[in-house]
Amino acid sequence: MRNVLIAAAALGLLATPTMVQAQDPVTEEQAISIAERHGMVRLKDVDREDYGWEVEGWTADGREIEVEINHDGTVREIDIDDD
Repeated sequence: MRNVLIAAAALGLLATPTMVQAQDPVTEEQAISIAERHGMVRLKDVDREDYGWEVEGWTADGREIEVEINHDGTVREIDIDDD
C-alpha cells in the first residue's frame, strides 16, 4: 500500500487541501455591496437565484436598478430604468 501511495504522490494524483477547496460563493451582504458600487443607493429586494444574486433598488436620481451577480462576485447584468 505504501508503494501505491508513493507512486500516486509522484504522479500528482493526491490532491492537497488547497487544490480541492472551492471558492466560497458571494454572501448576500457582499452582493448588496457590489450593487452599491454599481450605483444602487437604496435597497428594495435581494433574491437568491441559480446563478447567484439579484439585487434590486434605486439609484441616487430615483431610477430603479437591478444588478445580477454571479456566484464568484462578477456582475452578470445591470438594468437601470430610463423612466
